[in-house]
Amino acid sequence: MLFQKPPVMTLGAAALAAPGKRPQDDLWLGTANGEPIPWRLLSREGNGGAYQNAAGEPHTGPALLLLAQVLLGTRFQGGIEKNFDLRFYEEDTEPETEDPAALWRQSAACQWCGRFFEDCLSAPEQDALLCTSKSDGEYTPVGWSSRSVPAAPGILEGDRVFFLSAQEAENEGYGFKNKQKYVEKHWWTRSYRGTRNYRGQAEIAAGITMGGGLQLAASDSRQYARPAVNLDASRVLFVTPVSGGWKLTLLDESRKDFAAGPAIQTGSVLTIPYRNARLCSPGWEERVSAIVAAPDGKVRHYQNLAAPEGPDGEAVLDLAPLKCKRGDRLFLFSERCRGDFFTDWASPLVEVAAPPFPVQ
Repeated sequence: MLFQKPPVMTLGAAALAAPGKRPQDDLWLGTANGEPIPWRLLSREGNGGAYQNAAGEPHTGPALLLLAQVLLGTRFQGGIEKNFDLRFYEEDTEPETEDPAALWRQSAACQWCGRFFEDCLSAPEQDALLCTSKSDGEYTPVGWSSRSVPAAPGILEGDRVFFLSAQEAENEGYGFKNKQKYVEKHWWTRSYRGTRNYRGQAEIAAGITMGGGLQLAASDSRQYARPAVNLDASRVLFVTPVSGGWKLTLLDESRKDFAAGPAIQTGSVLTIPYRNARLCSPGWEERVSAIVAAPDGKVRHYQNLAAPEGPDGEAVLDLAPLKCKRGDRLFLFSERCRGDFFTDWASPLVEVAAPPFPVQ
């Protein structure tokens, strides 16, 4: 059986540029009402918080801070979609506290982030997001000569989806220097200023204006959401260039029992036994695939080898057309292929004990 071969890919997340400045730097993660969501990589070092992985273990490796590149909100029927907005606090709901951190945690905006996590991300995508804990310091936004956003100790307490703070939303290191070109319309931050407007209602430091800088918006006004996340870089198996950005393949821990090899060679053809693959069925593009990787992480060759009809079987790879070099390594894995702009997920890469590659 022959399968289509996608463009060249790279192991891990090293190929992703931060901060991203062009649409070609975007990566794709999750869906809103079935449409894939593009994200911009703001930082390869997270947002200055403390992190835990999905198992609750401290995470000290790279954390990829991502910001959604689309404006999101809630339809009146309740679904999360693009180009809909939301309230920070529900209409006619008065905040129960003046503490900036508690205001975020009690807000409809924070609850919306939880819904986004549940409704818009697959299980492997959820597992790849780090739990972020962070305190926000007092901050005076650009252009606010006599006003500031108060400190918010412990505002993030294990959040896996959140809004940026006022300070993060003006961090030039995250690529916000030229806001006129970087964003459109207004979107919420998580920062609360603690003032009252002429109606006596609390005001929240809202999003980026088209002219640059922050403004305040009443907490029951409707503004857009651009969620942010910290992605565990160690969960990125490889990235593949697609039109307008990068497609992710994430580690799926539920596939860790996949096993393969050793290979049997007949001429230039390798036959590789495998076990515990996911079955291919209508609507589920399950494949057993192979990559040949160079020592620097560049993938010289990627190929779908089998659409498993049972958990155990054999994958066949012809080495003759491959452009391999000394030191290259062969890996087999079980993956769910979902097409461009949709995240794939796969088992850990299983190195196959194989005869020396024909070197070209």
